[in-house]
Amino acid sequence: IVEGRGTHNLAVGWHFAPGMIQQQGAPPFFISPHDRLGIALLPADGTLLQSRLCSARWSPAYGRCEPAVVWTMEKKGPLPQEIATLLVPARSSAEVGRLTAFSGSDSSPLQVYCYSTTAETHRMVFAAQGQNWHFAEWASDAEFLYLRETQAGVEEISFCQGSFVEFGGRRLASAKTKAESCELRYGQGIVSSQPAGDITVGEWPPMASLRAVLKEPAIMRLEN
Repeated sequence: IVEGRGTHNLAVGWHFAPGMIQQQGAPPFFISPHDRLGIALLPADGTLLQSRLCSARWSPAYGRCEPAVVWTMEKKGPLPQEIATLLVPARSSAEVGRLTAFSGSDSSPLQVYCYSTTAETHRMVFAAQGQNWHFAEWASDAEFLYLRETQAGVEEISFCQGSFVEFGGRRLASAKTKAESCELRYGQGIVSSQPAGDITVGEWPPMASLRAVLKEPAIMRLEN
């Protein structure tokens, strides 16, 4: 996030180790010649970024300088601006999924990112400090919320700096005071939490209805 005023040219540079080879196509994908494992730079859909490959150098040890490459993403626009890039390890660009961003209104500074593949969907919600918020059927006061969904439904919920998480008006997790972090996992009909002693866990939402709601367009708002 870049804060301030006025219109500015912004740039983010990703430095790669020597020998990394760029494959043609989108998104930008670089592969190692040694173990054939690569990494993709995945910007959010609709992000108006200009990308280019630049020559650079790096120093593996004192007194040594070797050639390297930098992938630069540039954008011009009014501040504040948020540029999100997901680093996805994969063996080919065909395995890389899709990153989508959802933004709230000017009066609702809520930012949501959704990364989806053929096997899983990951949702990340970033909110302002000390405010209750809604996203689709989810509600919380957490500054960060993470959801992992598979074909079976949502299997993992994590949040930071929050005291509750709700789905469809039902309380899923609550704490007497704000928890610094909490992880909830669903497996074989059992919900486990970490830390275990500080969090009260409610009923896990039905998997079928959960999948249907999460595929609807997002509705986001903050509460006073």
